[in-house]
Amino acid sequence: MNKPAIDAMTRVHGIRPGIRVLAVGAILLALAIPGHAQEDPAETRPAEVQAELQALQERYEEARDELGQVRAAREMLEAELAAARSEQSDLGEQLALRRIEIDDLESQLETTQTQLTEIRDARDTLQGELGDLQAANDMLEAELAAARSEQSDLGEQLALRRVEIDDLESQLETTRTELTETRDARDTLQGELGDLQAANDTLEAELATARTAISARDDQIAALETARTSLQGELSQADATRTAMAAELAGLQSQLAATQAEVSVMKNEREARTRELSALRALLPPDEGGSLDLESARAAAAEHAEALRDAYLALRRRGADREALQPALDEAVAGLRRAQTLVARIQGGTLYEVRPGETLGGLSGRFYNEANSWPRVYEANQHILENPDQVWPGTTLILP
Repeated sequence: MNKPAIDAMTRVHGIRPGIRVLAVGAILLALAIPGHAQEDPAETRPAEVQAELQALQERYEEARDELGQVRAAREMLEAELAAARSEQSDLGEQLALRRIEIDDLESQLETTQTQLTEIRDARDTLQGELGDLQAANDMLEAELAAARSEQSDLGEQLALRRVEIDDLESQLETTRTELTETRDARDTLQGELGDLQAANDTLEAELATARTAISARDDQIAALETARTSLQGELSQADATRTAMAAELAGLQSQLAATQAEVSVMKNEREARTRELSALRALLPPDEGGSLDLESARAAAAEHAEALRDAYLALRRRGADREALQPALDEAVAGLRRAQTLVARIQGGTLYEVRPGETLGGLSGRFYNEANSWPRVYEANQHILENPDQVWPGTTLILP
């Protein structure tokens, strides 16, 4: 009996085509039941063929399930690759913005350097203090770089842990889905088994015709073998594709890490240049593009004047070691001159360093031809003079 005839008989007897293979298996099993047929070696062959057919059918289902899992894994890898490429594009845009900001800062720095050319004489007097400040700044920047490096390492470790958690969650979700599908398939098979048992009596009458269908089943076995070979080839190709995508994803992650490191270096350079520019502006008056105000400049000069007074008072003490105290006195004189230079740049005037024995009245008579004009000098230097009658040698005055 051929396949269309079998289909017609199963429709007549109410048997669904989906369980025809199981029905034939039941028929073949019935051949082995005593009382239904005589036992002979020729009749046991359909049972062996049916068992092999069922085994091939199961292997075909397993291969198809495995192919579905491989395709799902490939889709996940493609999604991760697209996300990595999108993140790389965003980082490229951020890098371009950082480069534009650096260009702007460099332009501002060039403008500031042009302005600084006019005040190089004053800058030379500030070299000593700037050297100390820059050394301290370098130490702080080194500590900040180490802290940022440690923070970056921790961030990368956290990102790796999150990726592992996402992978585990995805695998768990896939397993749950497969479990649900397996349970549904089990329920379906149980229903089909009930239908098969109900149709067992009817199938016994079709036993004779089933024997003639063995040759057709042989053809189906050959077709299943061909399908299995094809599925194995597709599975191998899917494995190769997944391996290539994993390698490409690793390369993109490496490029992403390099780009992030470059952005971090550029950011550090921009911050360093910004701090340097702010420090230079703090030494310039507003009309020269700086942020130094008169009150701050006078306060700094007052501190150096107090240091000068303390140095002279220490020298006047009995038994004072002049050689040991002289460096502090020289440093106070130089610091006061630098501070008064900045004050003079803001309020105007001429600088003059007081010599031993000179007074405000004597200086007024020399520069203004009138000794009674000393209040003008005192008023211009009131921020560093506590007493107009006592002016320490080495004090830098501003002559209005």
